[in-house]
Amino acid sequence: MIDDKVRSIVRTLSEAKGRHFFESIVPALSNAIDADYAYVAELNDTLDHATTLALTAGGELIDNINYSLKDTPCANVADDSVCVHECKIQNLYPQDQLLVEMGIEAYVGTPLFDSDGKVIGLVVALYKQPLTNSGPIESLFLLFAGLISGELEKRNKNQQLQLSQRVLDTSYDAIVVCDQNKLINYVNPAFEQITGYRLEEVLGRNPKLLNSGRQQDEFYTQMWRSIDEHGSWSGEIWNRRKDGRVYPSWLTISSVLNSQGEATHYTGIAHDISAQKAFEEKILFQATHDLLTGLPNRALFLEKLQEILDRNAETGQPIGVMIFNIDHFKLVNHTLGHHNGNQLLCRLAERISQAQGQDGLVGRTGGDEFALLLQQRNGEPRLQQQAQNLQELLRTPLSLHGQNHQLTASIGLSIFDANSSNADELISHATSAMEAARNSGRNRLRLFDPQLRQQLEQRIQLRQRLHDAIENERFEVHYQPIIDLSSSKVIKCEALIRWFDEHRQPVPPDRFIPIAEEFGYMPAIGQQVLETACRDLSHLQQRYEQPLQLAINRSIQEFPFDHNRIDRWLDTIAAHQLDCGSIEFEITESLLAPEHDSYLQALNRLKQAGCHIAIDDFGTGYSSLSYLQRFPVDLLKIDRAFVNALPDDHQAHSLVAAIIAMAKALNIKVVAEGIETPEQRHALVEMGCEYGQGFQIARPMNLEKLEAFLDSYLEG
Repeated sequence: MIDDKVRSIVRTLSEAKGRHFFESIVPALSNAIDADYAYVAELNDTLDHATTLALTAGGELIDNINYSLKDTPCANVADDSVCVHECKIQNLYPQDQLLVEMGIEAYVGTPLFDSDGKVIGLVVALYKQPLTNSGPIESLFLLFAGLISGELEKRNKNQQLQLSQRVLDTSYDAIVVCDQNKLINYVNPAFEQITGYRLEEVLGRNPKLLNSGRQQDEFYTQMWRSIDEHGSWSGEIWNRRKDGRVYPSWLTISSVLNSQGEATHYTGIAHDISAQKAFEEKILFQATHDLLTGLPNRALFLEKLQEILDRNAETGQPIGVMIFNIDHFKLVNHTLGHHNGNQLLCRLAERISQAQGQDGLVGRTGGDEFALLLQQRNGEPRLQQQAQNLQELLRTPLSLHGQNHQLTASIGLSIFDANSSNADELISHATSAMEAARNSGRNRLRLFDPQLRQQLEQRIQLRQRLHDAIENERFEVHYQPIIDLSSSKVIKCEALIRWFDEHRQPVPPDRFIPIAEEFGYMPAIGQQVLETACRDLSHLQQRYEQPLQLAINRSIQEFPFDHNRIDRWLDTIAAHQLDCGSIEFEITESLLAPEHDSYLQALNRLKQAGCHIAIDDFGTGYSSLSYLQRFPVDLLKIDRAFVNALPDDHQAHSLVAAIIAMAKALNIKVVAEGIETPEQRHALVEMGCEYGQGFQIARPMNLEKLEAFLDSYLEG
């Protein structure tokens, strides 16, 4: 009898194909054992729910169901055991409503295992009448359980393969699989779309066919060394499309190992970062160029000037720098309006650039201040003549809206010689000469000469006074509140150094900080500021019994190659019983530059201790997205130059919005510096900027005034 039933089931299966297997075997089993209901079900990963793959009632297929295993006999089957109840099943599982609704009296269930011995499904037969002999049913279930398990496991694996294939086919990233000889045996559709190569064109070929020539052989040697030693490599790479165009990608290559640890395949996933690079280049351009005129800003002008000086060091060709400032331009803005004043500046920049030619170097180094490079093979006198010609050009009226406007300028000229050490000094000399021209009546050209060295001597005197101030700890720390722009809640304060001389006269930071940096005084000054700030913060936290954070500026000179100074910072914080999380160190973008990659350890040390890291004046220096991702940055501070142009300047608005969007994508907070008007604050809130500081919120103040401010704020 059982043999006949087995033959009947086998005959049915011989006619079933592929996905119809379960729809064939369940009715065959049901008819063979006269079950009122029978089904094969797969279990979820947590083994608490089952979904039928084929379900019969009276031997006929009906709609599949999904049900919970809790308080059911199937839960026992899922626990790796055959479950048989020949009668009164409802009494044993009173919480199983499905048994009641179906009127079930008897139950037979067998688990299905995968090749690893894990339960993945069940075979179940249900009866409305008690069973007198369940043995043949169990025998049939056990006989076919292996076959059903195999089909179920094969089905699951096929689904996983199909899912994986869909992921590969729909991925926006180019995916390449190479064999152990590094020859391509698979690429996905995204690869074809990005590179322009079809699958049949690259099969069996080395991925070197994408080589753009931008990377040296050493680059690839190090890349494969990393793959061989560590199993993977990730980095930025430039490849070449079939049509010859090059494009940047972020490439990750991983080796696939067999059980002996040998690489059998290599997978490469390349994300086209052309749009990101274009965005990064746009950010970099806007950070290194004047937003109004498109000319190089001061930082870029200095960089290019130094490059030219280095190239010309051997030839000795005379090089001059001309700095000029438009006379009484504030009056021009007041008379014509800022919009027309800006248009005049653009016209002037265009005129100077055309006069200098494509190889000339012109920069806008201030609001109405410009810098020009002068080169002349015929000696210094010709440089002065060239400067005079440009002076006459500046005096030529500019036409705007049908009216001519004559501008004059105070011009300083500095000529590079053996006494000039670098671009900074050349610019400094030219600026000193310009100041002398302005102080002597404007509308004139002044050449830097020994008479101007008096100013340099005064600078040396300032250096000595600065040294004395450090020795006698004459610095004070003032604090400027930083608020949450949405709630107006004070979240932190920035610590700002102030220096009052022996007559209690303030010395502006922009006068003494550059000297401190030049002569290496910043570490000592920075330590004094940190000591004072930590002492004041400890006092404030005890007084107000609530968390308050301080942002403390750090100069690039304060970041050492060893950890001794970092240890001292952390010891200072601990000595005042402060949590490191209450201290935020502000650094400039220049610290992220590739040549300062060794500072990453120092920043990571601070971050691991709990300190926060902020990038000050963001948008004015080195702003590579790849370095932002590598360095432990918590917060970006948008430079006040961009905030000042809000809300009317479209370029500034776009740049600020782009910085905020980029920061959000990197999970980095943003502070806007220099907020001076309600309109600027509103524009920043609309763009999603979290925090802000500036005169519109609160001016820097000493500790006593800060306490009064916080008292008023907390009372309000």
